[in-house]
Amino acid sequence: MAALHEEVRTRYHIAVCTRFVERVCVDTPSPTAEFIYKMALNENLKDITDVCTLPRVSLLQLNSLPCSLVLQVSSSRDVTQPLRPCLDASEEEPILTAAFQKNLKTRLLRLVLSDGHSEVPAVELSTLSVFRSIPVPGEKLLVKEGAEIKNGAIIMTDDCVVPLGGGVQQLKKEVLIQQSRSDAPRFQPLRFGVSTPAGARAAAGPLSDSFDRDRGGNVGRARGRGLGYRGGRGSGYRGQRPHNHHYNRPQ
Repeated sequence: MAALHEEVRTRYHIAVCTRFVERVCVDTPSPTAEFIYKMALNENLKDITDVCTLPRVSLLQLNSLPCSLVLQVSSSRDVTQPLRPCLDASEEEPILTAAFQKNLKTRLLRLVLSDGHSEVPAVELSTLSVFRSIPVPGEKLLVKEGAEIKNGAIIMTDDCVVPLGGGVQQLKKEVLIQQSRSDAPRFQPLRFGVSTPAGARAAAGPLSDSFDRDRGGNVGRARGRGLGYRGGRGSGYRGQRPHNHHYNRPQ
């Protein structure tokens, strides 16, 4: 068991725990390290690892990754696209957008990678050819030794990142729930000059009626004092000279 555990870690850069190796051995007699590695690709790293493989020091202090690691995608998105799609968007728009981005190379991925215990962001500064599509949470990536790190984030390039596939069904279900478009905003046109329906006024209750009465009474009192609707000078002041005792003083 210990020999298989160590071989998987050194050869395939994934630190599976001995409990996972024992579970595989129960289901499959005499498994190889390659078989255990392929089984691990379809498991959640949080459940099959018991040690943190990412550097314990802050990534802000590192310029490159000290060793090769198999990491799991926790979240992924294209930063050139809006976070929430409009509910009125057609189903063909994402397909056309994906094809358009693929041709013009305008996609920029931002991933959050995990070893099962800690996370690290990873970004691409230009559209990489190794990603045929946006990785789904649960997929595994091999990040090679020497990958550049800037401001605590791994800079992904075609030479340092290898997609390994795999997946976790539970994580995929969570992504589908989060990407549900039921709460997406629907376009509402702005209408001018539309009176409030009677039903809406009735739903507002007596508070709305009392507000209208107070508003009308205040306007009437303001006009009685010669003031305009907005508190300016009204018709009561037109044609009147200002009261000034210096007005008729002889020159």
